[in-house]
Amino acid sequence: SGAIQGVTLNLLSQTTVANPSVTLTVASDNSSLTSALNSLVQAYNSSNSTIASATAKGATLQGDYGVISLQNRIRQILGSVQGSGGTITDLSQLGITFQSDGSLALDSSKLNTALASDGGAVATLAGAIGDAVSSAATDILGTSGPIAAETAGINASITSIGNQTSQIQTRLSAVQAQYQAQFSALDALMAGMN
Repeated sequence: SGAIQGVTLNLLSQTTVANPSVTLTVASDNSSLTSALNSLVQAYNSSNSTIASATAKGATLQGDYGVISLQNRIRQILGSVQGSGGTITDLSQLGITFQSDGSLALDSSKLNTALASDGGAVATLAGAIGDAVSSAATDILGTSGPIAAETAGINASITSIGNQTSQIQTRLSAVQAQYQAQFSALDALMAGMN
């Protein structure tokens, strides 16, 4: 432990006088990077499916500009992010491609090939993707983003409807009082005729 920075040594057997040689193999562990890219594809596909369902014909958010623009922005980010340096500069080189239904697919063999050929460039591109998505999430979910604007608009509509309801209730109460007064006067008039 601590002999070589960033390297885990797994000692498999003890050397002996008869067998004094030691073989040291150092290999990259790409499992966390592969797992992160798989998670990105799964998370994107889940959000894409949710947005498609919520904005479909007859759905609650059918045609909602804010939600659809959010979906388009995420697609644009994933389609345009570029790595710097190395031979791997875009998602398609990692085996991540858009499908005809708008989802993403990951070709594991292409990803493994990219990792074997230039793991550093893959890591750089993955970092660029992470930075771009994080920045977009901050913009979209922030206080001046489209979701905050949609929420403010909806809240203003709710307040306006509440005010209109109160005004209508006040007018209805006045009309009711007027009709009761007229009915009482008519009732008194009818009683006087008998």
